[in-house]
Amino acid sequence: MSAAPTAAARLDTALQHQEGDRVPFFLPATMHGAKLLDVPLPTYFGSAELVTHGQLRLLDRLGHDAVTCFLCAAGEVEPFGGKVLLYEDGPPNAGPPPLRAADLEGLEPPDPRASPVLCRSLEVARALRRQLGPYVPILGGAVAPFSLPAMQLGLGRWFELLDEAPSLSEHLLAVNETFCAAWSNALLEAGASAVALADPLASPIMVPRARYLALGLPALRRTISAIRGPVAVSTASAPCAQVAADL
Repeated sequence: MSAAPTAAARLDTALQHQEGDRVPFFLPATMHGAKLLDVPLPTYFGSAELVTHGQLRLLDRLGHDAVTCFLCAAGEVEPFGGKVLLYEDGPPNAGPPPLRAADLEGLEPPDPRASPVLCRSLEVARALRRQLGPYVPILGGAVAPFSLPAMQLGLGRWFELLDEAPSLSEHLLAVNETFCAAWSNALLEAGASAVALADPLASPIMVPRARYLALGLPALRRTISAIRGPVAVSTASAPCAQVAADL
């Protein structure tokens, strides 16, 4: 009997539109490792070692075909001056939006490594790669440039800025493109096999399709062109059928 394919080989077969031993699947479980290790969520998310162990335990328990070094989207506002709030009974969340319209004109892309949470994700990626070698895909995560302002400014202020200050909106998008590409490349260099870009504001239930096609999609294209590795795009939990063909 031939040996069972590795998770990476199984995924590669599927991506080539060929039939493998089974359909590869991935359950993006981020908090659940804390329960398996019986540690509080704030303790878990504060330790790259615990998150690594949690991902390995989940891989063993679930039998799926990838792990993730993603901790939380809120970490991506830390380099911009934001805070990550940790909770005992739920996922981390972003604190108050750190940016105001008055801050944007001279805003420069910060170093992703200025964030303790993002640095922890890089530690997890390196540790998982050491443990798993090339045999199991490791997925990193980043927020796309058009959606990141929801945490940087607040969703309402971002929508106002798009209408009232197009030049500032475009500048913030340019900053976010550079930041997103730098963060994605750091993940790939640390050991991630691919980066999933979350762009929930691509969904027509969030932003009119014409506006996304005019601003969000070009920003996404430019960002992907600067990322030195495989990229996947999702709209997170937002319905995407109407924009799927555009993506």
